[in-house]
Amino acid sequence: MYCALSKSLKRLLGAIGISLTARKTRLLTITAILVAAPLNSAGFYQGNLSVTPVLNLGASLQSEAQAIEVNKRCDFSNPVKLRRTNQYGIFGTDEFDTIVCGYLIKKQIEVFGEQQTNAYLKIVAFYDEGFKKSIAAGIQEGNTVNFVENGVYEFNLGCLKKGKIVGDENQEIKNKYIDGRTQAKLLKSSPNQPISLILSFSKHSGRDCCCLNLAEKIRVYE
Repeated sequence: MYCALSKSLKRLLGAIGISLTARKTRLLTITAILVAAPLNSAGFYQGNLSVTPVLNLGASLQSEAQAIEVNKRCDFSNPVKLRRTNQYGIFGTDEFDTIVCGYLIKKQIEVFGEQQTNAYLKIVAFYDEGFKKSIAAGIQEGNTVNFVENGVYEFNLGCLKKGKIVGDENQEIKNKYIDGRTQAKLLKSSPNQPISLILSFSKHSGRDCCCLNLAEKIRVYE
C-alpha cells in the first residue's frame, strides 16, 4: 500500500547528501552515529563531521542493566499460533502474524498537506527478522508510513484521536482493529514498560490512507 504522502524529508536528505551510519556493540545500544556530508571537488568534506556519543534506545534507558530488564519484558517464549510467511508483505500483499515489543510514541505528521497526530510503536525487539527487513525495505524505497531513527524502527499504528488509537477503515476487513484491553496497555507503555503485541496482516486492495495503519489487527501477546 503506497499512499500519496509528503516526501519533504526524503527530498531534504537527498539535497543535502547526508548519510548516517551506526555501529552496534551491545544489546539495545548504539555507540556512535557518524554524520558526513559529501566531498567537494578539492577532496574535503562540505560541512561538519561529527560523532554523537553513546545513545541508548528510549529516552529513559540510562544503563545496560535497564536494557537487560527491557529485554526480559520482551520475552517471546510463550507458545502462540501464528500465520507464517516468507515474504512479510506489509502493504496489503501478504497474510501473516508476527510479534513485536515496544512502546507508544506520538508524532506530528503531514498527510495530504494537513498536520495530524499519529501513534507509533517504537520497536525494541522483533520476533521475526523478516518483518524488520520488510519495514526497512519500505523506508528505503521512500515510503513514509514508518520511520527509523538511530537504528530504531517506529511502526505506524494509526491516528491518535481523543486519546485513542484509530485505524483506517477497510471494507474487506470485518474484524475490530484494536480492542480496549490492547488500547489501554499501549497507552500505558513506556521505554521502561514496553508491551509485546501480535500484529496481523491481510491482503487488501487499499485503505483510506489517512491514519496509515498497516496491520489488520493488533492484540496483546502474553
